[in-house]
Amino acid sequence: MWLLKSGRAPSGFCKPPARREPEHVSSFRRTIARTLTCALTLLDYSLSMAHPGGPERFLQIGEAAERAALTQRTLRYYEEKGLLNPPTRMDGGFRLYSPEDMERVDRIRQLKELLGFSLAEIKEMLEAEDVRLQIKAEWRRDAESGEKAEKARLGREVTLHQLALIEQKMEKMASLRETLAERVRKYDELLLRFAEAQEQAPATSGS
Repeated sequence: MWLLKSGRAPSGFCKPPARREPEHVSSFRRTIARTLTCALTLLDYSLSMAHPGGPERFLQIGEAAERAALTQRTLRYYEEKGLLNPPTRMDGGFRLYSPEDMERVDRIRQLKELLGFSLAEIKEMLEAEDVRLQIKAEWRRDAESGEKAEKARLGREVTLHQLALIEQKMEKMASLRETLAERVRKYDELLLRFAEAQEQAPATSGS
């Protein structure tokens, strides 16, 4: 929910009805709808005040799964395999996924669906990325040159590891592509041979 510059919720969001609605079914439904809208508005306002950095909020596992187009079981599986950090939990034990968690889920999907990485390869890629992000978070402009050089070497090392994983995948894909391309060439040769045989067949039968 968006806030005014003053930090207060926009006026009029939760204003009660100006007069009492007639006591019949349609009026009752409208009243319930207004009450729910007011409650949800106040809830979003409370979450925004608790996280003043922006309108981002935590998602329960059902919402997170729907947004990521995955199943709840898949999200739990990613957590079990160490691909996804254990999310924050409510008092009742319900998982809460932060915007950072959702970005990581998107990253997992990209590596899995676009590049065809296995879960083990995805874990290696993410661990290397975590190291790089940690280096970035701990970087100090006023640090000694030796400290900066050490962090730069570590960043280069983990990036080279990521590059090696991608190159291995590309080599396998290139090999598979060549195998399939050779298979297509053989089919083309067969089709050409069959086409020539069909052209010669009428001439032979006519003679």
